[in-house]
Amino acid sequence: MLDDGFFHADPHAGNLLVTADGTLTYIDFGMVSYVTREQRLGLIESIVHLVNRDFELLANLYKELGFIPRSEPTGPIVQALEAALPDALDAPVSELNLKNVFAGLGNVMFEFPFALPPFYTAVIRCLGVLEGVALQADAKFPVIRAAYPFVAAKLLTDPSPRLQQALLDLLRKRSSKQGGASHLTRLVGILEHALGYTDPLTLTENLAQIYLIPEHAPLVRELMDQAVDMLDYLASRAPELVDGALDTARAGETVEDAELRRTALAVQSAVRGTRDVLGELLSGQPAAHSRAQRLARALLAEPMGQQFVLDFGLKLGERATVRSAGVLLNWPEEQLNRHYRKKPTAAGEQEGEAAAKGAPRR
Repeated sequence: MLDDGFFHADPHAGNLLVTADGTLTYIDFGMVSYVTREQRLGLIESIVHLVNRDFELLANLYKELGFIPRSEPTGPIVQALEAALPDALDAPVSELNLKNVFAGLGNVMFEFPFALPPFYTAVIRCLGVLEGVALQADAKFPVIRAAYPFVAAKLLTDPSPRLQQALLDLLRKRSSKQGGASHLTRLVGILEHALGYTDPLTLTENLAQIYLIPEHAPLVRELMDQAVDMLDYLASRAPELVDGALDTARAGETVEDAELRRTALAVQSAVRGTRDVLGELLSGQPAAHSRAQRLARALLAEPMGQQFVLDFGLKLGERATVRSAGVLLNWPEEQLNRHYRKKPTAAGEQEGEAAAKGAPRR
């Protein structure tokens, strides 16, 4: 459906066969439908806004899709969506299903002047039936969480400016429900989800196209600062890292350290997911090795890429120097952290606003 638009609109168990090799095969194509590319982009955006709990953008998207009149005030709709919908990825399994999401949406749509196009009705029916089939096989199957990797891969690989903006909105949003997850933590999480559908080199190529433009420099700078903080944190917990005990919180762990630990664990998990490709590179597979070399040269040929590589090296060197001096002089770790760790911000929003206004960089 989200790939090429065509989908079976009545995929109940009676219309499914399992072949000898375990492949699911559809029969009876009496009820099929099609969604255009613009409609597919809108569906993906709606999933992102739902996951992000950004109901203002979701309500505006409904206007763009023609679900509600453009003259309709969105404030009451946003409040109704906030009350009706659970956290899409953070809810307990008992709440994490399409039936509950559709029920919540349905209540809002009956309350306000929604006019659903035929394709959307067919999509709701298709997804509801598919979830029922999945839950018959596994009553605790998390449908939304299982579908999210495909959505993540689309966000990271589709050239559509709309999806690129949706990705940046997702990365910039700081959710109190998620413990204020940083830009880097969110990006690594999306990358890990997407690895099941595309390879790391493709993801890197597409991220470079999104980030390495002048207006996104504040976001790259923020990512770089968070990466330096994470690596510095790992250096301070080297023994636990070696022993595989990084998932254990230290006594008196600060909120900032807890976020750095979560980021480090997410990075570890994502790196494990790239082992196959890394193995190809290390074993000298010509295609992968050549592609990696071309990508590295292209990134370093960009002035922004050169500047950020230089800044990243300088910041790491500064941290290493300060931490080494702290060890020699027996400085408390809290003093070191206060010296150079930045307070987390909402994914470069203040820097982005300053850049947009032409204000001098801090």
